[in-house]
Amino acid sequence: MISSSLHRISASPPRRAVILAAGSARRLKPLTDHCPKCMLEVGGQPILAHQVAALRASGVTQIAVVTGFCAETIHRCLGSGVTLIHNADYATTNSIYSLWLARDHLAPGGLILNSDVLLHPRALATLIGAPHPNCLLFDPQAGHGDPEAMKIAIDHSDGSIERLSKALPDAKTRGENLGVIRLDAEGAAVAAETLDAMIASDIRHAWVPEVINEMRPRVRVHPVAVDAPWIEIDTPEDLERARTEIWPLLDDSGDR
Repeated sequence: MISSSLHRISASPPRRAVILAAGSARRLKPLTDHCPKCMLEVGGQPILAHQVAALRASGVTQIAVVTGFCAETIHRCLGSGVTLIHNADYATTNSIYSLWLARDHLAPGGLILNSDVLLHPRALATLIGAPHPNCLLFDPQAGHGDPEAMKIAIDHSDGSIERLSKALPDAKTRGENLGVIRLDAEGAAVAAETLDAMIASDIRHAWVPEVINEMRPRVRVHPVAVDAPWIEIDTPEDLERARTEIWPLLDDSGDR
């Protein structure tokens, strides 16, 4: 049975965030031979710096970044004011393990972001203001027919996410997950319990969406349609598009 308290709208906007930045980004080599993907520049600044600025503009003041590959490069970029959590096993684990390491930081509730997403601060504001305590951003126009996209299926009985999977068939696909999640304190507690169980079972090489899948039915996570420019940067082509198409939309908005 789903606790009725899980349906409460958060009393205040989230003040915490976890950015997952441990991976080595093989598809962007040689650009990432000695540089984390999140440190690649768009608009004259690393992708990670844009994320931190967008979070702070949205009122998020306590930010933790989980590092791994070339962690010292991220340390030099961020300086003070950001909590750094190191995933020493980044080469043999995936984002689920990085989030498990940061579970205490997220305990009061907050946002979870993949470090390779460039998005307008308005998208974060939309997620923070959504009428659901547990939700994630998705693009209803994306994901269809893309084998690399993390697709979403929606439970039409309550509008929550039924499943997240790259292997979701087109007939069930309702859009693409952006990799930006909001959990309240109770949602974060269930996520932590779920992470503990998965890590105890030696499930360390899964993506964070598997945690969302496992949290059902204790917590229903709702999709929130993105209403601003965004891009997930996985390939050289994505990086070029981020620099030439997406960044101008963000930079000319007057909000940056």
